[in-house]
Amino acid sequence: MGIGSAIGKVVTVILVLIAVSVLGSLAMGYASPVSYVTTDSMYPQLDPGDGFIGVPPPLAGGISECDVVTYEALALNGGGLTTHRIVNETDQGYITKGDSNSATDQATGEPPVTHSQIRLVALQYPHQTENTECNLKPVEISNIGSGVQAIKGGLNAVVGALPVKGIT
Repeated sequence: MGIGSAIGKVVTVILVLIAVSVLGSLAMGYASPVSYVTTDSMYPQLDPGDGFIGVPPPLAGGISECDVVTYEALALNGGGLTTHRIVNETDQGYITKGDSNSATDQATGEPPVTHSQIRLVALQYPHQTENTECNLKPVEISNIGSGVQAIKGGLNAVVGALPVKGIT
């Protein structure tokens, strides 16, 4: 077996494992273990379009201050999934904030985040940074979100061009 063939098999195994973990997580009601950010709120830890690897909360162990989590926002940006860092914990829930944001999510109208709202906890490693008190950085996959958005745009263009009649 040549080195090119071995590398191809390793890449195939990795892609299959990622696909199985994504589908398994979605089937269990959790966010995909490979996710990405769309804004600069997590800069400099994550740029817009950068992906990260995460695990469902039951597999994360515990959730604590400095963890980067993806949670189901109730009010922030009209609701939906948001990835920010936990900066404090209160009796009502977690206080969250994007690393580059000047105010917490709760100061801008989002209620404290409850454990049941958390869909994903990012895998992190120690990393010295100037912009945050937390010296943890999510395991990053550069630009994966940009690729996903491009693929979605291409698929939407193809589907939009198909002559499909509505079902009545």
